[in-house]
Amino acid sequence: MDFNNETEIVEAVAENYLNSPEIDLTNEYEALGQYNEKRFEDIPIPVIFTENDPYRDAEALFEGIEEDEELYIFSGGSSPEGMTDKQNLKGRAVHDYFGHYMNECDFSLEGEFTKWYNQKEDVPEGTEDLLFSEVVGQVALVHYLDGGFESPDYEQRSVLIDDDIQDGVIDYFLEN
Repeated sequence: MDFNNETEIVEAVAENYLNSPEIDLTNEYEALGQYNEKRFEDIPIPVIFTENDPYRDAEALFEGIEEDEELYIFSGGSSPEGMTDKQNLKGRAVHDYFGHYMNECDFSLEGEFTKWYNQKEDVPEGTEDLLFSEVVGQVALVHYLDGGFESPDYEQRSVLIDDDIQDGVIDYFLEN
């Protein structure tokens, strides 16, 4: 699938995320959860879990890490089946530190793609597509829905983005 702009990507990915039938990804979530546990130990600064969303943007995340030498992680929300709450929270820390901070990418669609693209080689084999759905799929959905995360239509779903859409997103961002 060819995309001409990010608006087309948001629509295609979000609609695919919303309309795909949910599938059993328990094994993939378990593998990703175990990865989160191990990779979390490699974060070289204290991680503090908080009920408040700690960063308004990536710049605030980077500032917090560099100036305070601490990483704050939102402790709310839900966890997917196959991953414990603890593994999910540690996964958010891994996502922010090794994804956003180490790759210097923001929270935009392109930033989330960059984070996924640079982290996909590090995750367990067979979980790359799940990580794409979790990262790029969910951020596309947030941009697509009025109200983003606060929309009554927002929910984490156990789906994989179609390969042709995923390939089109990869082509778009690597070529632009």
